[in-house]
Amino acid sequence: MGKKFDLKEMHTFRIVVLVLLFAFYFGIALFDGPVWCVDSPSYTEMNISREPVYPLFLDLFRRLFAKFGLTGQLYGQDAFLFGVIMAQSLLWVYAAYKLGVYVSRKLGVTLGYLAVFFQVAVSVLNRFFANRGSMYSECIMTEALAMPLFVIATVYIWQLFEEFSALSVTRVFLMTVLIASIRKQMLIVMLTWIAAAFIIFILDRRTREAKNFAICLVLAIVAFVGINELDKAYNYAIRGVYVGHTGNAKGAVDTLMYTAEEDTKALFDKYEDSEEFPQLKTVYSKIYDTCVQNGYVIEASPDFVSRESLGITKSDWLAIASHYADGYDHIGFDVLQPYCDEYVYEHFPDLDFVHHMLKEDQVESEIMKVLLRYDLKKIFTPEGNAVRFIFVANVLKAFIISNANTDPRILVKASAAIYILFAAIFIFAIVKDKRRVVMMSLVVILGLAINCFITGSMIFPQPRYMCYSMGLFYLTMGCGILYR
Repeated sequence: MGKKFDLKEMHTFRIVVLVLLFAFYFGIALFDGPVWCVDSPSYTEMNISREPVYPLFLDLFRRLFAKFGLTGQLYGQDAFLFGVIMAQSLLWVYAAYKLGVYVSRKLGVTLGYLAVFFQVAVSVLNRFFANRGSMYSECIMTEALAMPLFVIATVYIWQLFEEFSALSVTRVFLMTVLIASIRKQMLIVMLTWIAAAFIIFILDRRTREAKNFAICLVLAIVAFVGINELDKAYNYAIRGVYVGHTGNAKGAVDTLMYTAEEDTKALFDKYEDSEEFPQLKTVYSKIYDTCVQNGYVIEASPDFVSRESLGITKSDWLAIASHYADGYDHIGFDVLQPYCDEYVYEHFPDLDFVHHMLKEDQVESEIMKVLLRYDLKKIFTPEGNAVRFIFVANVLKAFIISNANTDPRILVKASAAIYILFAAIFIFAIVKDKRRVVMMSLVVILGLAINCFITGSMIFPQPRYMCYSMGLFYLTMGCGILYR
């Protein structure tokens, strides 16, 4: 399986793969048309809660179609959205093609076809077998760009460790800035890059090069600063205010509210006479009481017994994690945001729309800080059982749905078996000195694990947050087995 291709093989590979990828992605896009999602309006309306690149991407197509008088409707949506999904589909074609070409050059044509197959398989799974019934390439959401760019970023990171050069490190740097400016979750690319660089350039004796790690680390810091500055510059250009996007605290508050108790109200006593957040306890009490009344707290889960008995080995953690997931959006969109919005209108009635949104974001952030400080103090005590439990349950669930699903439950055990198999293949590749396979697998599993821990701690895991690495995960397993 490790036999290298010749020019004729490569030529055939390129043609076959491009024809199949174009037929698949563009065929499904033509059949389905644009898929409008719950989050889509916030992108088309350039909401301040969104990162800059995707709203600008949509606005570019809106302007282009308007310039040529294409302002009607297609598939029941604005015509420009059809142009959007065509461009998105093209990016998905390119990402799968680039991955296939890289694997073909390094490991052989057969594994190149396998690389393309697994990327298409994930899309097929989402379109025909998952509950969503659509491919991300045809959806009006950030995943439509972030997912294929994640694949390209992974290839760039592989190439960086194959041959460290000004070009290779610059490509990773620019991709990090771009992809995190589409979706902040994609800071996992930066973290994966640095974690892999630490292992390869610091821990591995055969590739140890502290200078290369230092370059990566400095560029990653510059990238992080640049991402935030681009976000602020975008809002300054659109709204006249030099600030980042809002809503960063909402996910954490949702989790903290789900595990909060009655006595947390007392934490806000100090705000009664505050000028910056006057009577914050009142709004927090409303948020907490509404969550309790509507069953958006851990005690409302049918599988909850007591906080003292909570534990992954003692409770039906998967059922409680599912209950948390069901209430997550309700806490944020039906309780937290409306009450904070009402609070700002009441106490700061003279603010314009943009500054109203910014103040609302500050209120959410302040609630998060108070609850987080409180929970961190007791995280390793029996009183911190609920917070620890939800964190561990979410991370475990994230790992499961990164390579399988939780329903039917047999897939939970299947997922565990798959990770054990991955680890065995990885160790075997190390023993057999398959250095390229080891490097590829290391980058992929680091990206997957970092995504699981970040998503599990900041928001709740669902398939569209977790399947970035799925095709790459199974590809590197296949490479470990088949490459000789």
